[in-house]
Amino acid sequence: MNTLRKRKVKKKIRKKPRLKKDIVPHTIPNIVVVGDKKVLKEMKKLSTKFNLNFIISDPSNLKECINIKTIGIIVDEALVQYKIKSYLDHLLSHYKLLPIFLLARKEKRSIFYTRFYEKGLQAVINWPEDKKVFSDILVESLKPQPKLDGMSKSDAKLADLIKVHLELQGNFRGLKIKVIEGFAFISGKVKSLMDLEIIEEEASNVLGVKKAIVKNVSVKKAKKVSDKELERKLKMYTSHILGDEKRSISVKVKNSIVTIIGSASNHQNVYDIEKFAKKQPGVTDVTRFVKYSPKTVKQNVKKAKLLEDKLKFLFDGVKFLSIKIYGNFAEVSGTVKIKEDKKLIEKYLMHVLPVKKVFNKLYIAS
Repeated sequence: MNTLRKRKVKKKIRKKPRLKKDIVPHTIPNIVVVGDKKVLKEMKKLSTKFNLNFIISDPSNLKECINIKTIGIIVDEALVQYKIKSYLDHLLSHYKLLPIFLLARKEKRSIFYTRFYEKGLQAVINWPEDKKVFSDILVESLKPQPKLDGMSKSDAKLADLIKVHLELQGNFRGLKIKVIEGFAFISGKVKSLMDLEIIEEEASNVLGVKKAIVKNVSVKKAKKVSDKELERKLKMYTSHILGDEKRSISVKVKNSIVTIIGSASNHQNVYDIEKFAKKQPGVTDVTRFVKYSPKTVKQNVKKAKLLEDKLKFLFDGVKFLSIKIYGNFAEVSGTVKIKEDKKLIEKYLMHVLPVKKVFNKLYIAS
């Protein structure tokens, strides 16, 4: 009887403990995600690319999921909701050696983020807006960063995050970024006005930044481009995107400053023209005086077309005629055969149109 009991005891000691179904041994670095399956699905896309394992957890069993191979913690605000402050405080005090990331679902006051940056929060990712660049932000944030002199811990972390955002958005390298109490001061050089706008917008969108100041970012001097050449390019682009509506809007360039004047049927068309202009090397500023009125555009287009046909009938040898009517001005371009016709056409348009001035851009065909 005693022998039988001894055998049973030995058998029990030799028996290996069973692993729970949801816990597996980890042989590669892992990041614990306090979130739902949807968030984990996004993280798993990075598993093969960066040789990382992502482990799903809920706020209560985080301790069980963390092991010697854990290199970071990601917290989805949606899962913790109103307890986010106390939960982050708990994590930052208990896991000081692990970088902690927050997937922010709802923007809060800047002081909320700076408070946790001071306590050691690694980065705040605006989710799901920053989903496309999340992997790069994660990898860059985990790299050792140079010490930024003269900045508090929260300001230094914000400066690092702004730098990552800018490099990913437009490959803006070589810019100097200094953050003082949430205000981001950026200096350096960019290729165009559009780059300057992108930098200001992207830096301002980083959660925790109160304001991005870009007055020390200058546009590099490009190879000299004449106003005439710039205007020609802009008019070609305007004609391409507006079609018949080009007769109701004008784009002028003087001293490298672009001015858009007239009427448009929607904001997007004008925004596209402005965006294209800001991308052109040599452009120093873009201003617009545009009225958004589909009715006015329709009237101007109809009137301009009728006048183009009438002038071709009245004046022999008129070719490539184009008339624009915008605000108190009109513009006529094309070629005429007879020198006197150039002035006569201008006078005729002043007589039939309710405008203060007609810009005469007619050429005499040789």
